[in-house]
Amino acid sequence: MLIQTESNFSFLNSLTPAILDEAYAVNDHKADLDLSNSNSKLTAAEEKFIATIFLAVIILGFFGNFLVVWTVLINKQMRTPNNLFILNLAISDLTLCVFSIPFNVYKTLRHTWEFGEFLCKFAPFFQATNVFVSTMSITAIALDRYVNIVCAMKVRQSNNVLNSYGPIAILTFIWVFAFILSSPLFFFNVLISLEPRDFNFNFTINWTDSKNELFENQLEQLNIHHCIEHSPFPQSRFIYSFASLMIQYTLPFLIVGIAYGSIWWKLRNHRNKLKHHQQNSSKQQKKDDKSESNSLVKKCNRSHAINLNAKDNLDRKNTLKKQENSRRLKMNVLLAFIAIIFAASWLPINLFNILSDTKNNLIKASHTYYMINAICILLGMSSAVSNPFLYGVLNENFKREYVKLLGHFVTGAQTCLGKKTTRGTKSRTDETRITEKANTIVKFENHILLKPRPIILVNNESINDAV
Repeated sequence: MLIQTESNFSFLNSLTPAILDEAYAVNDHKADLDLSNSNSKLTAAEEKFIATIFLAVIILGFFGNFLVVWTVLINKQMRTPNNLFILNLAISDLTLCVFSIPFNVYKTLRHTWEFGEFLCKFAPFFQATNVFVSTMSITAIALDRYVNIVCAMKVRQSNNVLNSYGPIAILTFIWVFAFILSSPLFFFNVLISLEPRDFNFNFTINWTDSKNELFENQLEQLNIHHCIEHSPFPQSRFIYSFASLMIQYTLPFLIVGIAYGSIWWKLRNHRNKLKHHQQNSSKQQKKDDKSESNSLVKKCNRSHAINLNAKDNLDRKNTLKKQENSRRLKMNVLLAFIAIIFAASWLPINLFNILSDTKNNLIKASHTYYMINAICILLGMSSAVSNPFLYGVLNENFKREYVKLLGHFVTGAQTCLGKKTTRGTKSRTDETRITEKANTIVKFENHILLKPRPIILVNNESINDAV
């Protein structure tokens, strides 16, 4: 059914243009409302597909980040400063999966808001907080690696108290600063309710689409609640979106890039020095062997033994250094990969928000707009899934703890199953013993012949007494 309005809406006239742009496509305060399935919205199949992917993101993100949180909390040796930042990242992603994504899915697919005014303000605010915390946590991880590798000597000479409480102070600052950056969303998100009594309609009704549809059902669809951003300041949405792009995306990843570039350069120089040292040691060893060849046999044997021990110690040290450098290189690749994944995930939604704010009237309420919006949000939320799995694949410390937890889980399951099996086997054995004794009563030519058998006590009573 198609319902068109011919007159102005008295209620809509009282709204600001910014709110009108969000509520409906308005031209000179007039609206053409197509209350049937509009081509501008997602189809039912598209909604189901996107909802399924979001559900997978929620489930995988929840279990993956919960595993990271659990691993760090139950193992004291895992509570290093760098792992505390990883823990903070996992907590942020966990709350994103549990709280923020479900509301975002509903708003993305239904384009309305049915959860009240407080959640209209709090849900976007808390989601933005999680995003800022995730970005700053990744930045803190990179800076921590930079300090411990590039400035390792200064760290050893610094105050131990500062090293102990420094991460806690940084984490506190991250959350407080994220709350401050997200606060405009709490104050400027408003709930707009559009109901039939708010309109003065002159209806032109076309019943040709479906004669069986009731007009009352069409009117009920006008009970629409929109949760939108509205600020009394002109261009405030664009300014906030641009500032978020700089603070949440551009600046952090410039810092991350510089930090990891410095770490790579430091490790490269260290490997070159180690290689040069090995070459010099090899040349010195050849000279020592040649000079010792002219000495006495006994003295030569002693010197040779000493040289072998020195060579073994040197080789052992070089091997340990190689292993340490390899471990550091893998860790840096891991953290850089996490930063790249996060950047690729959140760049589309940041650019899309700026485009929406600058070209609002041109792209709003189109099928392409809704589809691109859903895809960009999905890419952003998928970062909550990738992080814990990256830890498990590339981080040897987390991988080792994951294996331990999995081993404890399997052992516990086997123990529980084993107890049940033992109890069941014991019960079946007792029943078999009683049944076998009862079956020794054999009927033969209308006489009862009791086969000779040993007396077995069951519950302090003989089986003969039972017979």
